Amino acid sequence: MNIVHRLLLPALLGFAAATAQPVADSTAKADSTYQLQATVIRGRANPLLRKESDQVARIPLKNLENPQAYAVVPKELAQQQLTTDYNGLYKNIPGATISGTWMQGNSQFFTRGFEAAANVRNGLSTTMVTDIDPVNVERLEAIRGPAGALFGSGAGVSYGGLFNIVTKTPYREFGGEASVSGGSFNQRRTTLDVNAPLNAEKTLLLRVNAAKHDEGSYMDQGFANSWTLAPTLVYEVTDRLKFTVDLEIYRRIGTAVPNFYVAGGTTARSIETLGLDPFRSFTDNSLETESRTDNLFVKADYRLTDAWTSETVLASTGSQSNLYSIYLYPFDDSLATRVLDWQAWKVNTRQFQQNFRGDLRLGEIRNQVLAGFGANVHDYLWPYVVTRDTVNYRDVGPGSNYYVGLEQYRARIAANPLSMWTAENYNYYAYVSDAVHFNDRFTALFGIRWDRFEDEGGSTGLGEAPYGKYRQDAWSPKLGLVYQVMKDQVSLYGNLMSGYRNVNGRSRGGEAFDPEHAYQGELGVKAQALAGRFTGTLAAYGIEVQDVVRTDPSDPFYSIQDGTQISYGVEADVAAAPADGLNLVLGYAWNHSEMTRADPDVKGRRPTSAGPAVAANFWAAYELQEGRARGLGAGAGGNYVGESYHQNTSTFVFTVPAYFTVDATVFYNQPAYRLGFKVDNLTDERYWSSGTLLAGSPRRYVGNVTYKF
Repeated sequence: MNIVHRLLLPALLGFAAATAQPVADSTAKADSTYQLQATVIRGRANPLLRKESDQVARIPLKNLENPQAYAVVPKELAQQQLTTDYNGLYKNIPGATISGTWMQGNSQFFTRGFEAAANVRNGLSTTMVTDIDPVNVERLEAIRGPAGALFGSGAGVSYGGLFNIVTKTPYREFGGEASVSGGSFNQRRTTLDVNAPLNAEKTLLLRVNAAKHDEGSYMDQGFANSWTLAPTLVYEVTDRLKFTVDLEIYRRIGTAVPNFYVAGGTTARSIETLGLDPFRSFTDNSLETESRTDNLFVKADYRLTDAWTSETVLASTGSQSNLYSIYLYPFDDSLATRVLDWQAWKVNTRQFQQNFRGDLRLGEIRNQVLAGFGANVHDYLWPYVVTRDTVNYRDVGPGSNYYVGLEQYRARIAANPLSMWTAENYNYYAYVSDAVHFNDRFTALFGIRWDRFEDEGGSTGLGEAPYGKYRQDAWSPKLGLVYQVMKDQVSLYGNLMSGYRNVNGRSRGGEAFDPEHAYQGELGVKAQALAGRFTGTLAAYGIEVQDVVRTDPSDPFYSIQDGTQISYGVEADVAAAPADGLNLVLGYAWNHSEMTRADPDVKGRRPTSAGPAVAANFWAAYELQEGRARGLGAGAGGNYVGESYHQNTSTFVFTVPAYFTVDATVFYNQPAYRLGFKVDNLTDERYWSSGTLLAGSPRRYVGNVTYKF
């Protein structure tokens, strides 16, 4: 398969036809420790321009040496924008528009025509059934394209890429900040970030982040109250051995978010004409959902020799939710099937990973070598009860059954049988990669990963033997080339990457299915100019998914594994500081996705999981650098999201319209404190997510006071 010819050429031609602006992705020379504690964004040390990452390639490659596109959202930008949830972070990532928000408040986002969630934490895939507070986020990394060669096929890893959460780490001085915020819908938020060395030698370091967040809803009912505690301890035993213990505890009590799914039966063909009031919750505040997530991350770093280091990681994630969920399925112009689905998820992931890194020279050629292996265990317990009724989703007058309270919900659930599902699987893997620096301009990156997946099957928990057991092996190669046409300023790069997804089942003839695979070709340019004041990436990519399971045309009761899907497009990402105090963030994404060999009702159509074809984002802020008003600043930004599909088949098409939102802020930034005021959705735009048809928040305000010490 010539993927460059089949996928990358259409992307480049489509890009020209769409007249996309040649924007780019952030790069900067920076210390790899990423420790810049001051939140003042001034001058050449601007953290908005810091792009280097040890986790994108799992070796310390400079951005201009890495033949892969990725975007970064640092905590300093989140602070400037008064961001209080993960949805706000994604506004700064080109193309990462929201797909849907699930019952517990956690969201999924689009990337390169596929969906992914923020389930990768410090380079390891986790499984969380809850949302989580961003108080402990150092930076969010959007790693583009199928990344099976390093990250496998875990939770949060899609063919379009993944979103890696890098958490805060301790530093050697005492310091921190305390912050209080308040705003619309009774928002009350308090955060704390305290760092302290615990001994005179400063070899034992502790950093604690905490948050308490309470907020009502812009709907007629609803609330969410949560708290987070995230301590991190670093112990440098010797100059060769260091231990890191990172714990994150999250608790949430709140109402479930209603989800809508329109599959036909209505005359409406768009959410605009469905007649759904965006402020109706279809529940009340007595239906409290309790969710919790605990993340434990233990790492040992050991310098074996001057050239080789060892990294050993143990990680555990426990996530659970006692959930009173509500799904609504409109089937005509006023009535909907309302599904009351009580669930009590319990999901656990336990992981081990071992990495060896070497920095070797063979003559004039430098090799940055990575060799790693690991294993993880994933299990879940899922008791649930489902019942249904009918509701008029347009009528909230006297006598309507619009609201469902706790007693009513429990009475209906009690009349139905309890169902149960349990499952357990194991994943064993090994990988190697080598960044070969032939000289100070030309680098080649080779890598391959092997995965062994063992699914022990599922069970209803009633004593019968598990069924659906299967075993699969998958290989994921990677190749990248990058050449700095202007040393430390401009790079041209290209890559061939792959990913996979495990598939269970058999064909009509009894043949077991193989893993589904995706292959990407990408070409791009990265720039770092104006003495480090400008960074950017412009990328064109093509992805083909092969071995997709679809309905057997000769027998609809069976499936065959010959389906294909393509996704190609362009992305541009820029961060710039053209003058002291002035910061700009720009992004653009255009994507074409299509089911090329598929069931007749979706063949040739854009999948609903691909999101909008066009998305753009910008942010501009300026802070006075001199005079008595030094530290006074203002910022504004916007997000454009093109039209997307909620349903797209030959018999029923249902769309979600394009929208454009604007945010604005003013602030006063001083060494000892910071005052801020932010307006989200300044023009009070009405908009919806395409996956779950959840209305976005109307205009809202938030004020903030931060004390630094």
